[in-house]
This record gives sequence, C-alpha cells and structure tokens, in this order.
Amino acid sequence: MVGIFAAVVAAVLYARALLSGPVVKAVKPLDPNAPLLEEMPPVIRGLVNDDDDAVRRKLISKHAPSPTLTGIARHEASEMGKPAGPAYEEQGENLQLITEELSPDSPEVREAVKVLETYRAAPSWQSRRPMIYKATQLEPQMRLFYDERHEVDPEPQDLAGGSLISAGESKVVLLRYRSPSRPDSLLPAYFHRSPAGALLLDWEAWTGFSALTIPAFKKARAVIPATFRVVAMESDYYNYEFIDQARFLAVKLRSPDGLHSLTGYVLRKSQLGIAVGNLIGVRLPNPLPPEVPLPPLRLPGAKQPVTLRVAFPPTAQSDHCVMITEIVADRWMLFPGEGS
Repeated sequence: MVGIFAAVVAAVLYARALLSGPVVKAVKPLDPNAPLLEEMPPVIRGLVNDDDDAVRRKLISKHAPSPTLTGIARHEASEMGKPAGPAYEEQGENLQLITEELSPDSPEVREAVKVLETYRAAPSWQSRRPMIYKATQLEPQMRLFYDERHEVDPEPQDLAGGSLISAGESKVVLLRYRSPSRPDSLLPAYFHRSPAGALLLDWEAWTGFSALTIPAFKKARAVIPATFRVVAMESDYYNYEFIDQARFLAVKLRSPDGLHSLTGYVLRKSQLGIAVGNLIGVRLPNPLPPEVPLPPLRLPGAKQPVTLRVAFPPTAQSDHCVMITEIVADRWMLFPGEGS
C-alpha cells in the first residue's frame, strides 16, 4: 500500500509540474543558439531518489533507437540457461538492434510463414497455444482478450517482406504483412526461438495486446501511467490542459483495430518530446548532447506502432487528453525485460 501511495503522489506531483509553468534547466546544446530543454522537475527526482547522473543514464537508455539494454540480454540468457557472453558484461551500454532483410524463400521466412498458417488454422485460442511464444505465461492475457473482451485476431493479407532482428544473442524473425484493418495498413508478425529451437509467434505483438482497453482507461481517468500498444501519428488537436501548441506536441494514439483513440501530449522542449517527434516525423529543435541517442527521424505523416506509457493529468478536464510519460519501445514486440 505504501508503494502504491508513493506512486500516486509522484504521478500527481509530476503532472502538476508538467502543466504549470515550465521548469527549465540548461543542457549543453550542440548549437549555442538552440533552445533549452524542459526537464523533469527536481521534486520528482527526489521522490525516486535519483541523482543527476542516474537521471541522465535513464534518459540515454530510454531514448535509444531501440532500448535493448544489457540487462535485457542478461535476463534472456539466464532464462535460456546460457552463460552471459562478453556483450552482456558491458556495463551501461545499449545493445544495438541490427536488422537484416530476408528473402521470401529463406529458411527463416518459410518456417515463420508455416507457423502462422498453422496458428490461424487452429479452431480455438487454446489449440493455438503450441504455436505461441511463452504461451503458459500468457494464458491469463489470452483469456482476457478472447473470453472476456471477445476480441479477435487481425487478418493479414499479402506478405510485404521479412527480416531478422538481432540484439546481442537475441534474434527475432519479423514478417511484414499488409492489412487494411490496421491504422498504418501494416501487420507485423514477430517470432522468437524457443529453447527447443522452434520459431514461435509473439502473440502480444501480433494482436497488439494491452492490459487495459482505451475505453476502460478513459472511464478510469487514471493518473498512474498505463502501458498501451498503439499506432502514433501527429495530431492538430490542442485543448483543455494542453491548449498551448507552442509548449506541447499533440500525438494521436489509435488502438490496433483503429476503432478507439486518445490524444497524447508531450513537452516539445524535452528529451521525450524530441524522441516522440522523431517517431512520428515531426522534427523538433534538438539541443541534446551527442551521446543521447534518438530514434531515427521518420518521414512527415508517419504512422508508427509504438509501446507507450500514458496517464491522465490530475482533475482531468477531458477523457481524451493524456500525458505521454515514457516510450517503452518503438514497436509492439518487447524483448525480455522491456516494459517491466
């Protein structure tokens, strides 16, 4: 109970500081004429017992192009019963994601396509479990998705391509399908290797699963951040607490099926704001030091599948306008340890 109370107090204080006058702290700019950044208020850092160096390390890791940290790989190695290799022992370094395009007739693509075909042909979600990565662990989420919410799997159309994603010793096969039911018209299917060596479907990324639905989140108006898999794109809606367009960046956050949405807001002059802007193709002034990596700048009008944490401001004036508090990943697939 003490932990929950502390989390609520921290969230409320952060939101009030965010919505009040700017708290600006100088960050050494690349361009001496560049604007300063708005940073997290010191009172929040005190609540979580973070010194300046700790905050800086978190910012650097959080806004990496794909935040696959050493600890994630170490966690996966322990689960697989393998010793941590040299890459896992590098302290404080991000593991770079390397993407390699695969030909349609490559063994990995053929195997993944077969797994997905078998999965989709199964008559019930229970009978799909052998094709799902960590199915036993995900059974409560699947019961919620299928039995309680009565949601359904997406419908892929033609295969647009495939790739192999490597992060240290972690390797994931990605198939990119087209799907008119998705807000970005694309449907990614990720596959992990099981300890036995078989490719298995990442069910959460495939369905775009979130523990809360957007309608339920709107009804609760929770000030504690919740995690959502959404498709993000630029918005021109500025209202209520977030009417100041010069200070905030508005981002439309659509559910995987495109039927529900929120408008998320982030400070333009912040590390998080610059990172979010890059993901949706909005170039913002960037005075960050070179050691702070950022997601690649997408084309204007980009629709980006992302995993984010969002929260309502205290005494929210609307059930539609929320604060973006964190980028968990610039995709729906999470490596072990991400999002925890």
